[in-house]
Amino acid sequence: MFTISVPDGGGHDTFFAAVRAALPLDPPVPGSRSWDALSRSLYAGLRGLGAARVEIRWPDAERFAARYPEDSVPARAVLEFVAASLAADDHPVELRTVFGAVAAPPSRFAGRVERDLRAAGWLPGRQVDTAGWREQLEASGEVRMHEAAERFLGEFGGLKVDISGPGISVARVPFEFNPGDLDGEEGRFADWGAAFGISLFPLGELDRGRTFLGISEIGEVVLVETWVASFGVGDTALENLILGVRPVPRPVAMVVDRDVVQIQSLPARPRPKPPAFGVRDGEPRRPYGFAPNPW
Repeated sequence: MFTISVPDGGGHDTFFAAVRAALPLDPPVPGSRSWDALSRSLYAGLRGLGAARVEIRWPDAERFAARYPEDSVPARAVLEFVAASLAADDHPVELRTVFGAVAAPPSRFAGRVERDLRAAGWLPGRQVDTAGWREQLEASGEVRMHEAAERFLGEFGGLKVDISGPGISVARVPFEFNPGDLDGEEGRFADWGAAFGISLFPLGELDRGRTFLGISEIGEVVLVETWVASFGVGDTALENLILGVRPVPRPVAMVVDRDVVQIQSLPARPRPKPPAFGVRDGEPRRPYGFAPNPW
């Protein structure tokens, strides 16, 4: 990517100087008298880069046009002519020219959320191999790494977000997305998933192991203990975890849709019993030893 910066004062003279300073020219154009010579030189210079795509940005193009309208027209024409010529070659080059300031792309996360995620090692485009977690936890036969879990862990797996202090509605507590730490707890997720009619896959630990985190097949991140509460779906769940938003307890009576999660009361229907923790298939389970739902 190349950026042209044309200072005030001088009209086409300053444009030629800015092009000489920022763009490859072949041969060099010493003066500022011939727009045609500048076009040919810039075409050859960009062609000689051997790149399939080139971008030229001229952020102050509008200011230049306002002050020097008679010079702005041929200046733009040079860049547009070179772009068309490169595209028409036997080995075309895509030249994208941006006139005016380029707006910063909208941030995916709120400022504090993004800062905490980056401090934990997250970057846009981060990719993590999830095969080890899949093999380790699916070996029990009780949980399955569905697409939502693979996608979430593929970006956020392995992050340890070390936060503390007051939050929006509850204290901010640390959490870690390492499903391997929940080896042996697969039955807990299987039991609660069966109670809600969903598939829960372990994500990691909340508050240094005081409670666990799981994810459903629609991407809903939930707190899992002897009760279950929802932090929301996808990026919303991450924001709620980091900002300290109280999760919403999940009643056993719930309608689950692949696009919409909606809680509703079903008074005419008896409430199912929670999963019978402690013994599964005649085998003793690890005791929980956690405090009951404090919310």
